[in-house]
Amino acid sequence: MKTLIKLALVVLVVAIAIPVVKYRTVNPCEMLKKERIEQIREGIETASDEASGAVDGRSERAERIIDDVGETLEGLADDLAETVVELEVDEMSTGECVAELWKTTRND
Repeated sequence: MKTLIKLALVVLVVAIAIPVVKYRTVNPCEMLKKERIEQIREGIETASDEASGAVDGRSERAERIIDDVGETLEGLADDLAETVVELEVDEMSTGECVAELWKTTRND
């Protein structure tokens, strides 16, 4: 019986520790913000890579200009995404954040 209790305690500690290590917070709303921002960043990066691939074969100067513009747009989109996520999640209760975080991480 003691072994079972110890095992349950270890499982509980690990279940709490993994999200804290990944997100560096215990607040589910902060976890949700970080998760959503990361998903948006991945989407922006994918779109940027696809756009860069579409211009392969152009002159070196044109590719450099396109890369510079792409980096600038990525930065702007990233900043906008962070602001939108902040505003959206700040309106949620802790329970709503937990439910959304659960849905978001289960879809990965």
